[in-house]
Amino acid sequence: MSPVSVDWFAIVAAVVASFVIGMVWYSPLVFGTMWMKLAGAPKNAQKVPVVPMISSVVGAAVMAYVLMHVLVYSSADTVADGVITAFWMWLGFVVPTIVVHGLYENRDPKLMGLNLGYNLVSMLAMGTILMWWPW
Repeated sequence: MSPVSVDWFAIVAAVVASFVIGMVWYSPLVFGTMWMKLAGAPKNAQKVPVVPMISSVVGAAVMAYVLMHVLVYSSADTVADGVITAFWMWLGFVVPTIVVHGLYENRDPKLMGLNLGYNLVSMLAMGTILMWWPW
């Protein structure tokens, strides 16, 4: 395999998009209240979840970096290719991971669906940004 030329600005833009989508998705205005109930999170938590937030950024960076490699290796060259590839990566890797762990942990299917929805929207945004960004 030939090395991939990584556009770090595109990676950062994809990470920022994922983080913003997560902030909106899990906000009280969208699914935050439902997520807190389904996940059993305390309602009056005052502490900022620093470690989970940092791990979200690191995880999004790894995901965007790997997705960029998959896009290059699959010869993707349009935004539609980026979206389709991101969808298949979500379906093939994210869905089985979340569902299997959720079933073993006896998680509510609604919680799994909520988290899967966020991951789908986030990955589609990443695929779009990585293919749209002028690299």
